[in-house]
Amino acid sequence: MQPDTLYRCLDKLLEHKAALFSHLKDRWQTLFGASFEVLLYDLTSTYFECDVPQAEGLRRFGYSRDKRSDCVQVVIALIVTPQGFPLAYEVMAGNTADCTTLEGFVEKIHHRNPIPVERPVMATATFAVGGAEQTLQGTRYGDTYMFHFTDATSGHASYGSGRAVHTPLDRCGAVSIDFNYARLLACSFSRAWNCPIPTLESRLRVPIEAGARFAVDKNGVPML
Repeated sequence: MQPDTLYRCLDKLLEHKAALFSHLKDRWQTLFGASFEVLLYDLTSTYFECDVPQAEGLRRFGYSRDKRSDCVQVVIALIVTPQGFPLAYEVMAGNTADCTTLEGFVEKIHHRNPIPVERPVMATATFAVGGAEQTLQGTRYGDTYMFHFTDATSGHASYGSGRAVHTPLDRCGAVSIDFNYARLLACSFSRAWNCPIPTLESRLRVPIEAGARFAVDKNGVPML
């Protein structure tokens, strides 16, 4: 059987997509003991060497991870378990901005096929430093918020992609952010890894000199 024959069958499978992934999720759990407390979300893209499509569709020009800005592409979002078992995917227009995808994708997945994992909740904290208003966007898990931020020290006196601070949520919905507990992301401990960057709303314009600021390599050189 030629690969093209299989590819042509994919359109017929599309209408069974939700049922297929529901079945796979059960099989991952039965055969491999897969757990769903932590899920990983990632984006990729694939490009097409073709004439520019005249009709509206998903193939669009956008940011190319493959350095092929001359080609149209589609963006693919994927959710997998830490063991690498796929649970859901979506194909989006090639000009979709990465930072706009997560909330809508999670919404689709929970409506289509609820995954037994606690759903993150986004929130915004507003406060003042030296009379200047600052904002942070956080993700809520249970009774805790995680705020990922950069500040005026990032890139030269602290890790360039930012740090994170965790804070409990009280019964009134208020939070108290103590930057003395700012910590490094796990990816900041290796030059081989790329850390995510915080949202534009979480890039503080003031220096935060408290908390952990950077790791050092085996030669004692700061990894900024």
